[in-house]
Order: sequence, then C-alpha cells, then structure tokens
Amino acid sequence: MYHNDKPQKINKTHEERIYNEERRTDDELENADITGKEAFILVLAAFRAYLPQLLIFLLPLIIICVLIYIFVGPAPMDDPYSEVLLMLNSLT
Repeated sequence: MYHNDKPQKINKTHEERIYNEERRTDDELENADITGKEAFILVLAAFRAYLPQLLIFLLPLIIICVLIYIFVGPAPMDDPYSEVLLMLNSLT
C-alpha cells in the first residue's frame, strides 16, 4: 500500500489563524496607536457583528409602536384644548 510521507497542506480557518497568532502583551496593547481610519473600521466591524441582534430586538418594538399609534391614535397632547395644556397655560 502506498503511503504519502509528505505533510498534507491543510487550509486553516479564519478562527484557527486568529487563535494561533502571536499574543500581544498588555503593555503593547495599551500603547497601541490607532488611527481614525482603523478606529472606524473597528466600529464598523462591531456594528456588523451586532446588527442582527439589534434588528431582532428593535423591529418588533417599532412594529408594536406603529400598530398602537394606528389603532389607539395620537397622544392626547395633540388636542390644543386638553386639560393638561390648559393647566400649563394657566401657570404662565
């Protein structure tokens, strides 16, 4: 039976590459100079990572608020003769 002694080239995943990277010490991380462009890229990457969770949380809230506004109507403060507005006007 034929046996291949050469090590097979294995494609590493992105996570494996990150895990096997050389670690930086705390001093190196504290003294790291981050430019505005790099900071923007970091914020954008974090936003991309958490965007699905934000949408899953916010979309139902927005839909519920719109439905309440449609079926219940606007807040009573829209009526210029409401008791609250009359009371506020009497204080001035």
